[in-house]
Amino acid sequence: MEFFNLYQSFFTTSLMFGSANSVTPRLIFSCAGVALLVWCGLFILQGFGLSEMAKRRGIEKRWMAFVPFANLLYLGKLAGDCEVFGHKMKKAGLYAMLAQIVTTITLAALTVSEALLFTVYASNLTINSTTGSIVWTGLDGFAEVINQFYCNWGDLLCSVVGLIYELLVFLLMMSLLKKYYPKNYLFMSFVQLFVPITRFILIFALRKNTPIDYDAYMRARYEEYARRNAYGGNPYGGNPYGNNPYNRPPYGNNPYGQSGYGNSQNPNSGYEKGRS
Repeated sequence: MEFFNLYQSFFTTSLMFGSANSVTPRLIFSCAGVALLVWCGLFILQGFGLSEMAKRRGIEKRWMAFVPFANLLYLGKLAGDCEVFGHKMKKAGLYAMLAQIVTTITLAALTVSEALLFTVYASNLTINSTTGSIVWTGLDGFAEVINQFYCNWGDLLCSVVGLIYELLVFLLMMSLLKKYYPKNYLFMSFVQLFVPITRFILIFALRKNTPIDYDAYMRARYEEYARRNAYGGNPYGGNPYGNNPYNRPPYGNNPYGQSGYGNSQNPNSGYEKGRS
């Protein structure tokens, strides 16, 4: 799916600097070629990352990390069970792989339709003078089916299956990051959700981290916090206003229980009433 996202980004950018009528097969293949190179580089990085993680944990069949679709199944082995609203989801990697296959087929059909409409049926392309949108007129038969798929319900279908795929990958990555980057696992999970290509780099960057038990990690943090705060007591060891830095009560005693002069006599006690 990430390859098609890259291709669409390059193709849309090229349209911004040109016009719809200037789209040629060469431009389409150029965008696809650049997207393929970028995707291959990122995919290989991810493969090395998954392979190294598996090697450190003694998981076999590391070649699966370099196979499209199967690499998500392998990611599921490394991530383990995923938690969804307090319930454990098993085989999340399998579900993500199946969702990726369906999404890839749908996006491939949409991309081929786009290429055909902009090249083979370019003579039917017009610009709506009112909305400025691109439309194809005078099509029939198979060409009209392609047009309807590309302009109407193809995007909706891709959005639905793509959303399912992204949510499953999000759950996988969140489970993986709990083991390899527990301190900021939630933040990084959302980063890779909104910027999918960061997933490849993130897995490669964390490949040498030691996996941990997230529940044990949280218990250890709680116990450390409890020790520092005397198991819920005052962090100062008592009332911070009850003693001064020299471990003596201020003013000789509780400042609110007695006079500010402690046990000393009243300074006016030596003067009798009426004497001058």
